Amino acid sequence: IRHSFESAAMRMLDKHADRNVPICMIVADIDHFKRVNDIWGHQAGDRTIAAFGALIDRTVRASDLAGRIGGEEFCIMVNDCDGPSAQGLAERLRFKFATTELEGLGPDIRLTSSFGVAEWQAGEGYGKLFARADAALYRAKSNGRDRVESADGMVGEDAPSEPAKEQIEWARSAA
Repeated sequence: IRHSFESAAMRMLDKHADRNVPICMIVADIDHFKRVNDIWGHQAGDRTIAAFGALIDRTVRASDLAGRIGGEEFCIMVNDCDGPSAQGLAERLRFKFATTELEGLGPDIRLTSSFGVAEWQAGEGYGKLFARADAALYRAKSNGRDRVESADGMVGEDAPSEPAKEQIEWARSAA
């Protein structure tokens, strides 16, 4: 799974190396996922992962690249997109997932997700870009989960990120 995503992501970065077009990477992870398997079973866990992946697929553009890179972790390469815009995309995904009823978990159970965002820097390869986005994801998890953190310093360090009013309205209209 991971290898085919990484190969496609490297090709995408190669295409952008000669162009002055921003590209970002978002790494996403379902918070406390092990508990889903432990409490509701692996079938519920599989459906949860599928629902998160489907949400990402419905939300990203055809020019973007998204894939599951292992376990409950997903990666998105956002084409022609700067850091603040990619952060907004991650916030929309975070909010929408937190408001989604997941099959097999019960009507009152909601899960959260955490995101790390990094904007590609000239000359940077896939490995370094991924490492920066992944470090931002781990910072989001260590800062309380259910939040977006940026490798490029666009998100506040102290408070969990909250969806803006227009993001809440977007999530409601997309539901």
